[in-house]
Amino acid sequence: MTLSEDPDRRARRLIWMIWTGFTLVLVWGWVAAPIRQSSDTIPWLVKAPVVALYLMWPLWQGGRLALQKLREAPLATWQGRYYAFGSFQIRVLVDEDDRLLIMASDVLDALRIEGRGRRPERIRAIVGRDGLRTVPRTGQLVFTETGMQAWLERNSRQEVARFALWLRTQVSEPHRRMLERGTRH
Repeated sequence: MTLSEDPDRRARRLIWMIWTGFTLVLVWGWVAAPIRQSSDTIPWLVKAPVVALYLMWPLWQGGRLALQKLREAPLATWQGRYYAFGSFQIRVLVDEDDRLLIMASDVLDALRIEGRGRRPERIRAIVGRDGLRTVPRTGQLVFTETGMQAWLERNSRQEVARFALWLRTQVSEPHRRMLERGTRH
């Protein structure tokens, strides 16, 4: 979307241009017509509200931007990598070698795995050491694609078979096709 198509961006741009112009006027006014060299505080009291109002726009915009970045920071790794299996959300990462990493807790929740079946040691015993990894920045456990397949093969429940089919058709194959075309997530 270009600047001309987005009225909010145009409005923000206009406000920043007005603010910059006002900055130039204030600087010129204070340099060209300096405050009297007296102990009289009236000129400062008159200019103080103007200066406060003048500083509100960049402080407001800066605060808004900082809050937005703070809200997005925990999700930055997962941004745009959510899939839906039934009513469950499955987070998927692509590592540096273009391999899929599937969030273990999401899979376990979607398949309603409870108790000791959720323990990382037990899952690693099934999928191997490389089948269940920890994401470095978040510390969360993820299945590799091969680990996920090994874990799914060990269970014969109908829901697991449905999940395996969904994973292959909705996540793995589209990812491979994108890699073949040379595009990434």
